[in-house]
Amino acid sequence: MNNAMMTTSTTAEPTMSSREIAELTGKRHGNVIRDIREMFSELEEGLLRFEVTYIHPQNGQSYIEYRLDRLHTELLVTGYDVKRRAAVITRWFELEKQVAQPQVPQSFAQALRLAADTQEQLEQAEEKNATYEKVIGTNRHSLSKFARTLPGLNSNKLKSDLEFFEYLYKRGGGYKRYSRFDHLFEEKHHEEYGSVEIYPTEKGKQRILELYERGALTMKKAWQK
Repeated sequence: MNNAMMTTSTTAEPTMSSREIAELTGKRHGNVIRDIREMFSELEEGLLRFEVTYIHPQNGQSYIEYRLDRLHTELLVTGYDVKRRAAVITRWFELEKQVAQPQVPQSFAQALRLAADTQEQLEQAEEKNATYEKVIGTNRHSLSKFARTLPGLNSNKLKSDLEFFEYLYKRGGGYKRYSRFDHLFEEKHHEEYGSVEIYPTEKGKQRILELYERGALTMKKAWQK
């Protein structure tokens, strides 16, 4: 495999370039670029943060490519055949294994930098835990009410987002949860109105918050973090 196509780092979250995806799947790079743009159009997410300039090592020309995190890579290859999906997922295991290997400081300056990075990660983890406790809590919220506790989230789109990720499905003008996710979502039937309301469990709230933090849920158009 051409090493120029690999995008790994020992200090940052790994990404996979559109060129490497093309090589792994045997697709033309232009077609992968098209698939990525169509995916982000459907997700209604910003694509520019994934866009980079690639300098071809042979002709020196500049080309546009995309570097996707694992979530968006897996979303992209969902529609590909099994062999192509397997090639991409196997490569992701390799990337994450490389990043997981411990770093050994080679100098006093590197040791200080590693200590500072570790402290920053601990502070981020503490902040994340505090966010979980504040947002998730112990209150029993319907899916619609819980969506309104997440700043900037388009609460009207949450159910359709969860349908996209195949947690829910639509039936008779309403949404129901797949039985395999009954540990994440509960259904409450309103006999008077004949409707079904979805309630996230504590684990379900955590799953929604994880999607929210990854930027995988639809935000209000005017919202800026």
